[in-house]
Amino acid sequence: MSPPSAAVEPKQVVLAVSAMIDAAAAARVTETIRALDPGATVTVSLPGGLVAVRTTAPVEALCRALAAQGFDAEPSERPLPLYTAGRVMPVVGRALAWGLGWSILAPLAAFLLMLVFVLVDPSCNSPGDSGGCYMGLATVPVAAIVPGALGGFLVTLIRGLLRIRRTPAPG
Repeated sequence: MSPPSAAVEPKQVVLAVSAMIDAAAAARVTETIRALDPGATVTVSLPGGLVAVRTTAPVEALCRALAAQGFDAEPSERPLPLYTAGRVMPVVGRALAWGLGWSILAPLAAFLLMLVFVLVDPSCNSPGDSGGCYMGLATVPVAAIVPGALGGFLVTLIRGLLRIRRTPAPG
């Protein structure tokens, strides 16, 4: 009976990679790392010049493979920036959707609230009323569109960005 082989546990390493100046270079870095370790998880921060890799391959092998492709790579202690486009864009999209939803819900709620006021207020149905109460049924919901949209957008955006800040980068 042969002894069980020890599985190598993947480790997280951050590499500072010079000459990674555009998306094509970032794609080449990712391909090079995945050629060495197909199961590697690669997260690239193009503005920071950093690559976070979760891999079983030795760091020295990664640096040599990247050097063969023309990239100078070395281990780094700098953390990956939290606000990369891949993490923020879904938050912005969700915030836009909630803003659109609240631009519909806020006027609906304002209309229902004004309807209650018109029905409850005794001066609205008095003979001297010139229709001002009923004009509120139209103007207040229209005035609630922008604050509803802006409120829904900002609350969702801030909550999403705070959630990104609290959670570690993937990989």
